[in-house]
Amino acid sequence: MDLNYPIKVFHITNTLRTGGAENSLCLLVKNLDPQRFSPTVICTREGGPLDEDLLKAGIPVKILHRSLRSIFLLPLFLWDVLATLWDLFWLFKRERPIVVQTYLPASEYLALIAGKWAGVPVLIYTFLTSNFLPEREGRSLRTWLRIGLTRFLCRIPQAIVANSQAVQEKLLEIFPAYSPIIRVIQQGIDLGRFEGIPTEGSIKKTMGMKPESLLITVIGRLSPVKNQAMLLKAFQSLSKKYPELRLAVVGEGSMREPLLTLRRELGLDQSVHFLGRMPSVAEVLAEADIFVSTSRWEGLPLAILEAMAASVPVVATAVPGIQELLEKEAGVLVPLDDIQALEKALDRFIKDPQLRKQVGKKGKEWVTDFYALETYIHRWQTLYEELHRKAHVG
Repeated sequence: MDLNYPIKVFHITNTLRTGGAENSLCLLVKNLDPQRFSPTVICTREGGPLDEDLLKAGIPVKILHRSLRSIFLLPLFLWDVLATLWDLFWLFKRERPIVVQTYLPASEYLALIAGKWAGVPVLIYTFLTSNFLPEREGRSLRTWLRIGLTRFLCRIPQAIVANSQAVQEKLLEIFPAYSPIIRVIQQGIDLGRFEGIPTEGSIKKTMGMKPESLLITVIGRLSPVKNQAMLLKAFQSLSKKYPELRLAVVGEGSMREPLLTLRRELGLDQSVHFLGRMPSVAEVLAEADIFVSTSRWEGLPLAILEAMAASVPVVATAVPGIQELLEKEAGVLVPLDDIQALEKALDRFIKDPQLRKQVGKKGKEWVTDFYALETYIHRWQTLYEELHRKAHVG
């Protein structure tokens, strides 16, 4: 069957703030073949720092400016839900996309329902974390609602796509009945962004460092999930042992103030620098000597892929989503919340420049072989066309 190109694909998210899901979305839509696909990004709530990046690439962005207030404010919550559903339904009816792909709760729930009602031919439910059904003590009403909604909504899409083996395994464990439509498309990365980046030392200079001094870097949203407090605690004794060692914390988020307080309590005001959002991750990594991730869970972390692409050795917590990424000595894994193990692993890298070089090289080879952007984009484009053909035949 001949398809009518370009295929219109809508990507639905809450916002375009800087985060793993949003960055993955932008990487995908910016690299789709424009002759075959016409992507549009829909934000149910608000835009964010990534707006400009998408618009420069010629990707249309539509922002609905809808909120989603607490379920305990039930009348307002129901109004928000119905208003967002209405907006999405009529947007889909008017624009007639062939594919609607969803990211992040709660926009994913509402987009799948609206897409079903509007008769969108292909609906794709994207899972980017292994903790999509949070395991918490004393489940709240909101948690139970999320679990029930997720189970119900998995009946709607033509494909459920995980971004890593860990996420796929979790999906198969919880939703075995949907195994025929569960796929895995592992996150890809644009390796070209990390080639030939000049190392001018401007970041180290800003931090008052000598060019030869070592810089440990962590990049990510400042949130409980990313667990940067573990790194600060491990860094305390290292900073005493190596006075010229510095830690750069890149990112923004709800944990900024608590982490600044922890920095002060640990006596690290002079050696730990919070840099906020940086315009170029590649330039940050060009000056990094060691990269750290202390996440409690992940899908397939783009920040670690970027560090590997930049040949920066990685130390990370051994949690699903990260473990498969650092296979075959492509990085060093430490147990979650084991501060001493993290300190020991970092100390080894600090002492041994040859080890840093060896692990950085292995990581670059691993990401080049298995996470190339071309493969990632090809798999998504193939899936869109496959599902479009099935929907047309059906």
